[in-house]
Amino acid sequence: MALIILIISFLIRLIYVIQLKSTIFYSRLILDEAFYDQWALEISRGQWLGTKVFDALPLYPYLLATIYKIFGHDLFFPRLASVIIGSVSCVLIYDVGRRLFSKRAGIISGFIAALYGPIIFYCGSITPTTLTPFMYLCVSWLLIKVLKKPGMLKFLLLGLAMGLATLSRAGILLFIPPLTAWLIYRFRSDKKPIAGPLIALAVSFLVILSVTVRNYAVSGEWVALTSHAGVNFYIGNNEDAEGTYNAPGWARTNIDGMKADAKTIAQQALGRQLKDSEISNYYSNKALEFIRKKPISFLKLLMRKTFLFINAQELFDVSYYQVQRGLVPILKLPFLTFMIVGPLGLAGLLIGLGRFRSLIPFYLFTVTYSISIIIYFVNSRYRIPFAIAMIISAGFFLSWLAEKIVRRDFKSSAAAICL
Repeated sequence: MALIILIISFLIRLIYVIQLKSTIFYSRLILDEAFYDQWALEISRGQWLGTKVFDALPLYPYLLATIYKIFGHDLFFPRLASVIIGSVSCVLIYDVGRRLFSKRAGIISGFIAALYGPIIFYCGSITPTTLTPFMYLCVSWLLIKVLKKPGMLKFLLLGLAMGLATLSRAGILLFIPPLTAWLIYRFRSDKKPIAGPLIALAVSFLVILSVTVRNYAVSGEWVALTSHAGVNFYIGNNEDAEGTYNAPGWARTNIDGMKADAKTIAQQALGRQLKDSEISNYYSNKALEFIRKKPISFLKLLMRKTFLFINAQELFDVSYYQVQRGLVPILKLPFLTFMIVGPLGLAGLLIGLGRFRSLIPFYLFTVTYSISIIIYFVNSRYRIPFAIAMIISAGFFLSWLAEKIVRRDFKSSAAAICL
C-alpha cells in the first residue's frame, strides 16, 4: 500500500511540475522564492559560510545550493526534489497514521495527503514549504520508533531530526521542551533510563547551537537563529495588524528590502547605529509594547488569527493556487482542500480524546505548532504542517466512522456526522 501511495503521489506532483513549466510562474520568481534562489546561488558559488547573520532559516537554502552545485541553476531540479520529498511525506503520513491509529486510518491518511491540493501546489514553489513538513514527519516517525523500542541510535537520530526541523521552521521549538518532559515522565514511570530523551534534547540543541556559533563567527553577534524574528513578530502584532502578512507601510515587501527599511527606521528611532540583534529586539519590544498597552486589541487580534488559522480559506502569499488553476491543467481537478480536511481532522481530535494518554505527543505538536503560527501571522504555507496533522486525524476519524457503520452503531455514527 505504501508503494501505491508513493507512486500516485509522485505522478500527480511530477505532472504538475511538468505542466507548470509552460507558465510564467515557472521561471518568474518573486518575493521569498527570489530570496531563496539568490541565497542558494551565493552559497553554491562559494559563500558556504556567508558573511552576515542569517536573514532566514538555513536548511532549505543550503539544500537548494547543493542541488544547484550538482545540476546547475536549473529550476526543474529543486522542484523535482520537492516532488520526491512530498511523495515520501505522503508515505510517512500513511505510516505515522498506521502506527498511531490503525492500518485503515493510515491508508486513508496517505491517500488524502496524495490528493491534497495545497501540498501538491507547493511542490512547485522554491520555498521550504515541502521540506518543513517532511522534517516534522521524520521527527514524528522516529518518535514513534523510540517509544516502541528505545535505542541510543534512535534517540540520536530523533535529536538530529528535531534540530534540523528547527532549521527549516522554528515552530517546533515550542514542541521540543514539553515533548522531552513527557518522555522523561513516561520513561521514569516505566522504570526505564531517561538518558535517551536527554541525549535527543542535547543533540537538537547542538544542531541549533551550530547556527548560533556560525552567526557569531561571521558577525560578532550572538543571534540564536535569524535576524528577522523581531520584525516578523512586530508584523503580526501591531495596531494595524490584521492576522495575515501585511508589510508595514514604511517597508518594501521583499525580505532584503524590508530588512534594510526596518534597519533605517530603527536606527532613526534610537539615534544610533544598530546591530542585527538590536534591530530585532527593537521590533520585538514594539510588539510587546502594543500587547501591554492594548491588551483588548491584542486579544481580538489573537482571536482573529486563530479563526484564520482554522478557517477553510487558503491565505496564499508568494504564489496563488487560484491563479495557477487557470493555467495548469492538473490543478483543475477537484483535489482536497482544508475545507474538507479541517472539519474531519478536528472531529478526529475530539474522538481521539478517548485515547488521549497514548496520543499526547500528537496533541502536543498540534497545539504548540498552532501557537507558533498564531503568535506571528497566518498564511497557507505556514499552515501546511498543521494541515498534515489534520490529515492524519481525518484518516483516524473516517476509519473510526467506517468501523462504527460496519458494526451498525448508527447512534455513534450519526452523532459524529452531526459533529
